[in-house]
Amino acid sequence: MSISNFVINAGYKFYNKKIKPSLSIGYMNIRRLGFSADNRFVTKFKLKYKVNKKLSIKMLYTLTNNDYGTIHPGASVTENKAQISINKKF
Repeated sequence: MSISNFVINAGYKFYNKKIKPSLSIGYMNIRRLGFSADNRFVTKFKLKYKVNKKLSIKMLYTLTNNDYGTIHPGASVTENKAQISINKKF
C-alpha cells in the first residue's frame, strides 16, 4: 500500500485580526496491490470571527469527494459537512 497526500492552505486576517477566512484544498491517492487507486479530493473553507479576547465564533464547511478504485467497483461518495462553534475562554 502507498499513500500520497497533497494539501494547499491559504488564509488572511482582516479588520484588526478579528476576521480570519481560510481555504484548504487537498488531494489523496491510495494505491493497493492488485487494485486501481482510490482518490480523495477535499475542500475546506473556514471563517473565524473574534468577538473579543475571550469569545470567538468559528464556521467550517467541508466538501469531500471519494472515488474508489477496483477494490469497490463503481463506488463514489460525496460528503458535505457544515459546522459552527462558539468558543469561550475562561
